[in-house]
Amino acid sequence: MITSKKYILALLFIGTCFFSFAQSRNISGTIKNKQSAEPLVFCTLQLLSTNIGTTTDASGYFRLELPVAFENGRLAATYVGYAPDTLSLKPLQTTYNFNLNPANGVLGEVVVSGTMKETSKLDSPIPIEVYHPAFFKKNPTANIFE
Repeated sequence: MITSKKYILALLFIGTCFFSFAQSRNISGTIKNKQSAEPLVFCTLQLLSTNIGTTTDASGYFRLELPVAFENGRLAATYVGYAPDTLSLKPLQTTYNFNLNPANGVLGEVVVSGTMKETSKLDSPIPIEVYHPAFFKKNPTANIFE
């Protein structure tokens, strides 16, 4: 009689351990360009207010394992050159698809230097050349040395 009680208690304990480890859910989906429906490669997806996130693969697909504690959170998709988008998580939904709009802004000048820290052009110990977008429009070559 005592052996059967111990056996039942051991089974309940092991079952409880397995159940506690299974407290997560998988979500998946795609992130695409809203205008062209092309997949956005290596787009960043993050559960807001946490450090949980992932990136899309070469076909714009993502898969993310979320703890059950965050089942009512918000997902944010961000990509350079596109406006970010957020979606609210729903308890029983497992597929989330994002369609990001291209941003209307234009990047300003780009400064590339050989130092490992941010440096002002005037304070730099090495010469810095600044190329504006007009330069690249006038010289549509594969690299700036041609």
